[in-house]
Amino acid sequence: MTHSDSRSPGAELLTSPRLRMPTIHLRYRVHRSRRRKGRDNASEFMLVHEASSTVLLGAGYTANLATIPEFVERERPQ
Repeated sequence: MTHSDSRSPGAELLTSPRLRMPTIHLRYRVHRSRRRKGRDNASEFMLVHEASSTVLLGAGYTANLATIPEFVERERPQ
């Protein structure tokens, strides 16, 4: 995972094994916006496929800490 800030709300979730292990296995990365909120930036998170750099969730940094684990669980092989 990248750009996680231990002072931000929900940072524990970003670094928890429950989310980290599936994202590593699926080769996903979580990016947090560092820019101010604006027209093209909702100032939240984005889930990106590591190999292809494809945005999977949260284009424009619109994903929040509730939607990322839900998405990863759906994508995770059973």
